[in-house]
Amino acid sequence: MDYKYIEQLLERYWKCETSLQEESILRNFFAQHDVPSHLMPYKGLFLCEENIREAHLSEDFDKRILALTEQKETHVAPAVKVRKASLNYRLQPFFKAAAVVAIVLSLSMAVQMAMEQEQGQTPNVVTLPPAVVPGAPETAKAGAAEVIPDSLNGPAIETGIPATGN
Repeated sequence: MDYKYIEQLLERYWKCETSLQEESILRNFFAQHDVPSHLMPYKGLFLCEENIREAHLSEDFDKRILALTEQKETHVAPAVKVRKASLNYRLQPFFKAAAVVAIVLSLSMAVQMAMEQEQGQTPNVVTLPPAVVPGAPETAKAGAAEVIPDSLNGPAIETGIPATGN
């Protein structure tokens, strides 16, 4: 059987160019039992409207809904305690994150220093050249260089800066 007319009606239907009579022809066609397999996916679309018309609410629907709403109105909701959050309580996650970052950084630095000591490298020490300030009479005096005791390593460090004479 040739279904060219139905296929043309479907094309016009998708373009919203069909009349109410043509849409009725499509509904009647898809209401048949022997719909071709290539047109079967469209059958549910055209029969959906009839299925919706058949579905209706029962006579006691309004009574049941009203009874449910009355039950909810008489039911007392449990009391909810309100807890006021202080600024410290709200910032607590940020404090925890900062503590974790500090711990990770200090552990990584300790591991790095231990690895440097194992490899025989000296830790990063900055040595400063002797400072000479031109034009300052106190530093231009001849004399012994100032010696600063090193509280961390023990021996004194000679800075090379001449001691100021008084």
